[in-house]
Amino acid sequence: LDVDGAHYTHVIRACARAGEWERAEATLQRARENGLPLTHFAYAHVIDACEGANRSDVAMRVYGFGVQDGAIVHWKEEVMMTDNKVITRNATAARRREELAGERGVG
Repeated sequence: LDVDGAHYTHVIRACARAGEWERAEATLQRARENGLPLTHFAYAHVIDACEGANRSDVAMRVYGFGVQDGAIVHWKEEVMMTDNKVITRNATAARRREELAGERGVG
């Protein structure tokens, strides 16, 4: 079976849409390990899924892999910092919502 980066991207997208961020990330890593070229779409799907699951740490790591692999062009340092602050702020807000829900006995 001849599988290429596009096939992996379709699987990654399906996992991300289903909220399976761990599976999406594992699939991305498998493609990278096999040396398959991936476009920025594959990385973006994983990043979106991670952000949706409040896993900004994983999202930032995947972003770094995308830059390292040449799939994501990172050319403005202030953009990275802005994105990092936005991702961190979203993760902090989500943690606070969980704390408040726990204090109210909502769960």
